[in-house]
Amino acid sequence: MAQLKYEMIKEWLQTEARKPGANKKMPTVREIQRHFGVSQAPVSKALQELESEGIIRRQQGAGITAVIPGQTKHIAPKQKKSGTIFFAYPMYQSEILWDMLLTFEQSAIQDNFQIAHFRLSKGESLDGLINSASDCDDLKGIIVNSGSERLPQETVNAFGHMKVPVVLADNQFKYNLPQNVFSLLPDSYYTGYAVTKYYIEKGHKKIGYVRNEPYSDNDEAYRKGVKAAIKEADGIEYYFFTKSIKSWANAAEEAQNLVMDNLDVIRKEHITAMAFCSTSGSFAALQTFAEQGFRIPEDISVIGSADYWYNRFATPALTSASCNYVQMLQDIYSIASGDFKDFPQTKLYKVKVIERKSVKHIIE
Repeated sequence: MAQLKYEMIKEWLQTEARKPGANKKMPTVREIQRHFGVSQAPVSKALQELESEGIIRRQQGAGITAVIPGQTKHIAPKQKKSGTIFFAYPMYQSEILWDMLLTFEQSAIQDNFQIAHFRLSKGESLDGLINSASDCDDLKGIIVNSGSERLPQETVNAFGHMKVPVVLADNQFKYNLPQNVFSLLPDSYYTGYAVTKYYIEKGHKKIGYVRNEPYSDNDEAYRKGVKAAIKEADGIEYYFFTKSIKSWANAAEEAQNLVMDNLDVIRKEHITAMAFCSTSGSFAALQTFAEQGFRIPEDISVIGSADYWYNRFATPALTSASCNYVQMLQDIYSIASGDFKDFPQTKLYKVKVIERKSVKHIIE
């Protein structure tokens, strides 16, 4: 039997509701009508069913938004949960973590799972992580984002003894992975390669790289990507600016400190381009460069990493190198909820450079 129009619309909206930012804004009725080329009737029916199921909410002045737990009083009748997904993450200000929370919570609503939160605080031992996950009722999967903290291999091995899939989300380290443990992360090697290649194509000969986050295995891969791109060109000089940074340090402040500590080198060597390993670091560096008399991008170009929402509102708007985080988050949840057949244990997500106004094209 052919799928009804409103059913197609409903499925599409369920996917839209899982995306980061859906709790703030989803497509309007008119946008949905234009997308499917339909009248208002099937759109209204799809919206009514999704609202009654507690997946979306419609509110005067706010439009259509995705529901997160506790956001609305109008929830579908309680059903027995399909199981629990355990999610461990650091209590650290990060847009990526916030996107994870929203994506996983909305996906759990649709699939009738519940999310058990385990929040890692500064200085807290990881010993309780395994025990807390094991204590969950009807545990179906585990998601762990350890941030800049390396998990002990003993902890990873302990995950291997559990009977559920475990996903190391946006992982920054290399581990010996047991069969049921998966690692999903941006491709750091390709990030270093892509950023360097982009700068070279824009005519830059002297490029600086700032690691304003704690050291990780990804940093080594990034450096290898940088060097691979430089080998393909002539006359390119590169400079790595870094220092020992603690796991819970403020990445934005560390970026400003590293810029200040290396201003003499940047000026003396006439470095024209800078790449930062974090977006918050590149954003903060704009201020520091401006205060020290640099014009961006006229005097020095800047590229960040993940494409945060505020990149578009920086002065000038920030160029970034970002992978498809939406797809990565969807894959993380899919594996944790049991859909991991034929999925590679380690999956790398290639980045692309998102061009804005913080990079100058040098004309020789």
